Amino acid sequence: MWGSPLAWSLCTAFSQQIGWSRWTTLFLVSTAATNITGFLFPFKEVTPGIVIGVLSLIVLAFAVLGRFAWNLTGAWRPIYIVAASVALYFNVFVFVVQSFEKVPQLRALAPTQKEPPFAVAQLFLLLFFVVATGFALKRFRPDMNLAGKSDDTPAKSSLLSDPGMHAFYCRFQCAISRKKIII
Repeated sequence: MWGSPLAWSLCTAFSQQIGWSRWTTLFLVSTAATNITGFLFPFKEVTPGIVIGVLSLIVLAFAVLGRFAWNLTGAWRPIYIVAASVALYFNVFVFVVQSFEKVPQLRALAPTQKEPPFAVAQLFLLLFFVVATGFALKRFRPDMNLAGKSDDTPAKSSLLSDPGMHAFYCRFQCAISRKKIII
């Protein structure tokens, strides 16, 4: 649930206008808490849920390091994007598995979770996350002035990060320099 606003902000320019770091923090903390509390239940053997929980915590460690220790600089920007997307994918993957276990209509379609409806649902989920992560890698460019800050105040140059606004600004500057207009 908390990952949805984060995923949307990674795929749009929305992240540069409002406080995406609050959503990031909420997402990372709630996902880590969900994974950690999953280990508090008594268990006798290693299950797929435990394996996914361990993998998710490892991935979350990279996301936390990329966001808060290295402030999305250099290679840590794509590491953060992929790690946050994989952590969200694990959450949604578990949601789909539990839905097929608990919802009677879905359970009737795939009682053992080895039937085609379950495989198709998981395949579409995986494809969606691969495409969304690729889109986020292409679009998400945090403002460098914000990278080192923990607050959510937009930097002065955030409008220029939009390619359309940047082109307009360049044309405007050229027009001013040709006409010798002083503003």
